[in-house]
Amino acid sequence: MKVIALKGDVRETTGKSLTKQLRKEGKVPCVVYGNKNNMHFSVYQADFKNLIYTPNAYLVKLSIGEDMKLAKIQELQFHPVSEDILHADFYEVDVEKPVKIGVPVKIVGNSPGVRGG
Repeated sequence: MKVIALKGDVRETTGKSLTKQLRKEGKVPCVVYGNKNNMHFSVYQADFKNLIYTPNAYLVKLSIGEDMKLAKIQELQFHPVSEDILHADFYEVDVEKPVKIGVPVKIVGNSPGVRGG
């Protein structure tokens, strides 16, 4: 599976006022959870372009401060009017355990029934 790298900045505190400030700076508040501990961080919204607006499914190599984590996108929240990304949840992937990932399917051509009339 293809992997895309994202670089994030650790968030020391959480809260409504801090997330509003991050969004004004063009960043998306994120959280990665899974194995042992949750980590809150932020990523620039422009960095999500190649990850989300594509027909491919990717794993994400997160570089948060000095930590490196392999994760998948669990959930995204979008603004209802502007469609900006409000929040992103990542799930840390363990290479030893199976993971379910939604994969887009592109159907090409016609079925034999349609071709036969």
